[in-house]
Amino acid sequence: MSFTVLLRAAAPRARLVLGAALVGAGSDLASLTLTTTAVWLITRASQHPGVAALGLAIVGVRAFALLRGVLRYWERLLSHDAALRATVRLRTRIYQALVDLDPFAPTLPRDADLQARLVADVEVVQDLMLRCVIPALCGLVVGAAAVGFAWTLAPLVAAVLAIGLLTAGGGVPLLATAASARAERRAAAARTCMAVATLDLLDGAPELAAAADSTVLGRTTAAIDAIRRLERPGTPASATATALLLQGLTTIAVAALATVRVRAGALDGTMVPVLALTALASFETVKPLAAAGSLLSAARGPVGRLVNLLEAPRHATHPTALISCPARPTAWELRDVRIRYPAGTRPALDGVSLRLERGQSVALVGASGSGKSTLIAVLSRLVEPERGQLLIDGTDASHYDPDEVRLGITSLLQDAHVFAAGVRANLTVAAPESGPGRLREATGQAQLLDWVEGLPDGFETVIGDDGKTMSGGQRKRLLLARALLADRPLMLLDEPTEGLDAATADTVMTRIRAVCAERALCVATHRLVGLDSFDRILVLHEGRVVQQGSHAELLAAPGVYRELWQGEMQSAAWV
Repeated sequence: MSFTVLLRAAAPRARLVLGAALVGAGSDLASLTLTTTAVWLITRASQHPGVAALGLAIVGVRAFALLRGVLRYWERLLSHDAALRATVRLRTRIYQALVDLDPFAPTLPRDADLQARLVADVEVVQDLMLRCVIPALCGLVVGAAAVGFAWTLAPLVAAVLAIGLLTAGGGVPLLATAASARAERRAAAARTCMAVATLDLLDGAPELAAAADSTVLGRTTAAIDAIRRLERPGTPASATATALLLQGLTTIAVAALATVRVRAGALDGTMVPVLALTALASFETVKPLAAAGSLLSAARGPVGRLVNLLEAPRHATHPTALISCPARPTAWELRDVRIRYPAGTRPALDGVSLRLERGQSVALVGASGSGKSTLIAVLSRLVEPERGQLLIDGTDASHYDPDEVRLGITSLLQDAHVFAAGVRANLTVAAPESGPGRLREATGQAQLLDWVEGLPDGFETVIGDDGKTMSGGQRKRLLLARALLADRPLMLLDEPTEGLDAATADTVMTRIRAVCAERALCVATHRLVGLDSFDRILVLHEGRVVQQGSHAELLAAPGVYRELWQGEMQSAAWV
């Protein structure tokens, strides 16, 4: 995908960019015409003609001066409106690509790299529109007008002017792009390393301070030094200086050729300064393109990363025609589902089948890596099966919009995020319309109400980014309260009692079962105590269902479940 394709994908409507370019070209043409008219007026006035001979030029100077300002203001409004709309649209598409990104992709970028693509790289596309695309269109229109005007007076002069404009507006940017391409590739790699190292430093600051480890700080400092060495302004400055030199040489050549034409009697003497100043003024629209070459080189890396992200494997495929998903489904079913990690030696899930209806509860148990979290991800349509089906009310879920499917699901996943905002704001992400009474009820069900009421500002207390000011158990219960707050027909919980003491975990699990009495509930857990209230338990081992049944049935039969139960009881006895 090229620059052009990406810009077209980012632009809300091509006519916005074209309109801004045309208005900008109109402003530049008004400025150019103002210059030529004023020069002609001064030159002609030196010959002391009658006032009537200068009247039209005087009116033209005033009109073009006013028109230039009005059009320039209008161009700024249109160009920035188009650029900002393009930024919003592209950032939305990038965010959607991140949401749909296959978590099993072998080249999944780091968090800091993804953040850079969503923010800095998208802004590069905005700069491309404001500093490359629109100026290039303006330069093309104004340059063509200047050459056309010169052609009507002296074709040879027009040819010299055309060569100068093409060299300054085309050749110099190409040379600048080539000169800065290699250094920019290295600088882009260094910026990515710096972003990753900085995020590692911030995320691991307490642990690094406790260990007195300066390795990450040294890596960050080295990346910053590398960027300073590579990001040198030499190429843009050299390109601009070259364009200025071409402007001067072309103007001198135009003036000299026009003088020769005057001496030959083929051109009026007043046209010499007019043509010279026309050449000088027309370069003002192409000089910015000289520095734009360096911007194009700098944008190559960010644009490439955005394109790679937009073309990355998705975890869900959308058929040509999507149908509406039921607002409150009653049954979810997995049939012979198989999922393989690209770099894995065995499937994460292999031939797994499960049916879950409203009012039923299913627990998923097994050792770490047995496939519990993957199964939860399949049910929530965060992962698309390699083989098999997810059916919702008997219809293949691939025929539904994944966003509509997820609107009927409440989930607590392992990587659920806590925002750097108040407790209330973190809870109402799931149900924005929830009032104070409902918030207290949900936090009470998650055994978190006493802690919230003990905070300085209660529900308005701001908690750190990703819950860093909370303990692991408090963070888990906050996320659980958020999940309980949403009234949706299917609840998926991945290790909801992880980090809680035994008594609190038992109470939380009991309340979860009570709250979900009318919902479909699927819980992935390592803790087997409390599962006697679940309708069915699936025991997973290396991606396969090796046992299933009620708690009592599984304890009565030899197998993995009984071994896990015995191990948990022995651990509890030691405690």
